[in-house]
Amino acid sequence: MAKPGISISIDWSHFLERCHGLRRPALDRPVALALVDTAKAANVKAASSIARHTGLRSATVKQRLFYDRVNIGDYQTYLRSSRRLIPLMQFGARQTNPGVRAARPWGKPQVFKSTFIATMPSGHRGVFRRSGSRSLPIKEMMGPSIHGTFAQPSVQATVRATIRQRLPVLLARRIKSEQRRAGRG
Repeated sequence: MAKPGISISIDWSHFLERCHGLRRPALDRPVALALVDTAKAANVKAASSIARHTGLRSATVKQRLFYDRVNIGDYQTYLRSSRRLIPLMQFGARQTNPGVRAARPWGKPQVFKSTFIATMPSGHRGVFRRSGSRSLPIKEMMGPSIHGTFAQPSVQATVRATIRQRLPVLLARRIKSEQRRAGRG
């Protein structure tokens, strides 16, 4: 069964000429470090793209993006994102006469009719809608998850392009570093 997310793996045909005698297991450490560096760069690019698409702050998006742990000897990792829905209040919600207007939860500004902004006794502030015929109960309105936006083709294309661009550079840098380290010892 395939794991969900974006896979980062090594295609060795481009890098064999750069290895200059480095083989497994000496190659395991620089490959793992290059995968981590590439995953971090791809997550930063994904956060920027998702933030532009949804109007969220980039820091909010970065908290919900992560990658699988890379051990020395691993030649592949997966980029993943949180599936938890984000409260609509974080999308720049403001009260209007017909309801609440959110900046861009699904890529465009929207007005949610019959909703209101309230602060709960716990101090939590959010966008709510009445779910019963009377004044109570109320239900908090949620926006999209980062996972749903991460799966958008435009975001996926940006992340894949970053991976293709950064992985060869970072791998070559880590291999050179490993060769210098091996030459000293």
